[in-house]
Amino acid sequence: MDTVPVELLEAKEHEHRLELAKLEMQLVRYRRVLLAAGIEPPDASGEELLQMWMDCRTVISTASQFVMRLGTSKELLMDWDA
Repeated sequence: MDTVPVELLEAKEHEHRLELAKLEMQLVRYRRVLLAAGIEPPDASGEELLQMWMDCRTVISTASQFVMRLGTSKELLMDWDA
């Protein structure tokens, strides 16, 4: 009986995980569209992932605003010091 090379098995596992991740993100997109249209999704699929996505989006937006304001504050301090 022949055995499957470990590299091939690992590659297939990686491919499978990638496909699952794509499907989960697709569920998140559908869930987001349904909620935006005022429709309650029929099940909880993707609910946690959508919440994580929204939380990450908030963090990135806040960090971006902070960096923008930090640059402006630095310019003001440099002008004030002169």
